[in-house]
Amino acid sequence: MPSFPAFPSAVAVNAEPDGKKAILFFLFLLFSIELETYLFRLFLTQIMDVMVYKHTKKDCFWCKTSGMSREMNFAEMVKNTLHKEIFSEEDLKIFLKEKKASVIHSGISRSLKAKDFIKLKRGLYLLGKRLRQGQISKFFIASKMYTPTYISFESALSYHGLIPEAVYVTTSACPQRLKKLFKTPLGEFSYDYVPCRPFFLGVEHTSIQGGVLIANPLKALFDLIYLRKKKYSSLMEIESDLRIEREEIMPFVRQITVKELEELANSYGKRSIKKFLEVLVRETK
Repeated sequence: MPSFPAFPSAVAVNAEPDGKKAILFFLFLLFSIELETYLFRLFLTQIMDVMVYKHTKKDCFWCKTSGMSREMNFAEMVKNTLHKEIFSEEDLKIFLKEKKASVIHSGISRSLKAKDFIKLKRGLYLLGKRLRQGQISKFFIASKMYTPTYISFESALSYHGLIPEAVYVTTSACPQRLKKLFKTPLGEFSYDYVPCRPFFLGVEHTSIQGGVLIANPLKALFDLIYLRKKKYSSLMEIESDLRIEREEIMPFVRQITVKELEELANSYGKRSIKKFLEVLVRETK
């Protein structure tokens, strides 16, 4: 019986195409696994970036693309535009005049929440510690919170080394007949009326952050005596009540003349101050 060439079976015919399908399927499966792994890693990276931003306030790629860095950008924009650490809402409206009021209010709210701004009083803000250049003086803050004023009373006496106790409230004098107290995250700031005319007689410019005004030792002492509305008949009473020793006052009294003392005392127009002047001249001059 003659032999004929063998024809490949159906299985044999389809073997090569099925092999290609298997290889393609395997490659597709491998690609899918790699893609899922990449997406999963990207997801984890995004989560970590967000956590880093929340804890360090440092921008990351995901934070920028998701909009989480907007309060950061607003605060830095304010810092770079105004070039000052204490500013008012009116300052923002003037220097950021291209921004809508709603945008400014939103930026302030976000910056307060992020602690990039500190609220000192209504409409007045301080850059957060992260954005400030070094320490900021409480005397400087006091000079910006209410004007015209100067540092006086216990704060000035402590600054000049005349009272031993720590002063926890920053005290200032003002020419208006009022008493104000502001409580802030950085401490308390008080303002009391002083009738002295001219108001800045006996006040000195200092080198504290651009020239904060501070009462000289005798001016601060006169202000405090006026504020307490007490009449002292001797320096011993002053020492007992205010804990200021006679030896600490003497060097400052010797630096000025009796005429200058009289000019300072008369500027108050108060009998209690004139009475103290008599004591001061009698026991030190």
